[in-house]
Amino acid sequence: MNKFDLARQAALNNAIWCNTICTSHGAPGTFDEDVWFTTYATPPYYPNLVTLAPDAVDEQLQRVDEIVEAIGRDHGVGIKDSFSRLDLSSRGFDPIIEAEWYALTKPTTGASAEQVATVTGDAALLEWEEAWSATSPSDVRMFKPELLEMADVLFLAEREDGRIRAGVIANLSAGILGISNLFMPPKHARAFVLSAVSVLQERFGGVPIVGYSGGVELQFMQSLGFESLGPVKVWVRPAVAE
Repeated sequence: MNKFDLARQAALNNAIWCNTICTSHGAPGTFDEDVWFTTYATPPYYPNLVTLAPDAVDEQLQRVDEIVEAIGRDHGVGIKDSFSRLDLSSRGFDPIIEAEWYALTKPTTGASAEQVATVTGDAALLEWEEAWSATSPSDVRMFKPELLEMADVLFLAEREDGRIRAGVIANLSAGILGISNLFMPPKHARAFVLSAVSVLQERFGGVPIVGYSGGVELQFMQSLGFESLGPVKVWVRPAVAE
């Protein structure tokens, strides 16, 4: 699979994950050929639309307008522009993330997975979310226990002195494995990511592992063998308090 095809699959995988989370919060979405979208208010950090194709700008802008009209001004609207093709400035949006999709297509070697474990049970999931929320605060419970029952979703955690210090979520769809919600202390970052990748490759086989990030984190992932696939941008139109 070439970079362009991988980027499109990464966007679809991410949209499927967004739909999974949004549905669990009562905000189910719809898949069209060029976008995934929901006209419901979404939970924190999750968009109302993910573009799935680079060359359908007019259709995607029309969907953005429909979402804005449906939601109104009392809730923010997020747009994940998977190929960095949209200009939403005139519609009151600001870009808050400029990043790149990345992919790992080769097996890792020499990584130990002994300290990385699958999260099981609601108590452990709550503990995982508490550790994650130290860098991504939220006023709602983000990850519902039914996610643990999904065969294609995996929460991984690493502990130190009994407490979770690092974690990541993986979701299998569209023929690839997406990773998200990665958190870890900097001094253990390399060991944790390589160990987590080893667990995922053992669990799901040799499918590509994809995600997105920017800046220092992107450079870090590239240093571990992840290859850049192309740009992605996240736009937000904030709510207006009355």
